[in-house]
Amino acid sequence: MLPKYGAEKVFIEGDAVILTIMDSEGHHGFGVARTCVLAREILNVVRAYNNASTENGLPPLEIGIGVAYQNSPPLYLMDGAHRVMISEALNLSDRLSACHKRARRHVKDSNPDFNVFVFQTADEEAAAGALEDFLLNYNVGGIHLPRAAFEKLRSEISLEEFQMEIQMPWGLDSVTLFRGLVPVSPGVFHPVLIREGRAAQVEVRDFSFVRWADHIYYEVCANPELIAKIESQRFGPA
Repeated sequence: MLPKYGAEKVFIEGDAVILTIMDSEGHHGFGVARTCVLAREILNVVRAYNNASTENGLPPLEIGIGVAYQNSPPLYLMDGAHRVMISEALNLSDRLSACHKRARRHVKDSNPDFNVFVFQTADEEAAAGALEDFLLNYNVGGIHLPRAAFEKLRSEISLEEFQMEIQMPWGLDSVTLFRGLVPVSPGVFHPVLIREGRAAQVEVRDFSFVRWADHIYYEVCANPELIAKIESQRFGPA
């Protein structure tokens, strides 16, 4: 799938696969938009394999994807003839794809539609500029975008914002969604659906809810049933 989206494999380390799509200076590309569609296709492939594994009594493969955006060229070190990329986006994408065990215990099996949630264990003032140290991510089968990547996506394609009442782990809630079309090849467009989420500040000891925090995150919706439902209700038959 990588050539289809102009993506390249950076490296494989442990159970992590790092991919990149680069934009050229002065060229209006669709780097983040195409990355979102590629990420969803990757999850679809994993989902198909997991269905076959379950039928054969094998454990499923769990995967989380983080999409980071960096508005500057990466640096490289040379290991002989092999290039080693140095980029802040690599570390960020690793954090976005992670799933904290406490968040996992709290969310697992309680959410039918979405796959990315963020919890915060301290308020912004107490974090003193190091808020990322107090964020607990949940990402199982999801695609996590930070604000910078979402803003780049919004500059690449037109996004329609709307709200829908959707069942969340805490009950029925109004969810902010963004929908757009991503050009994949000449004349071929794929829809992309983004959910805007707000981190919940929780008590560390028992994960009880304190308040909604200021930290905003975004999720590329990958649940096929949810996407089909929203597409049919909001936009009509494809």
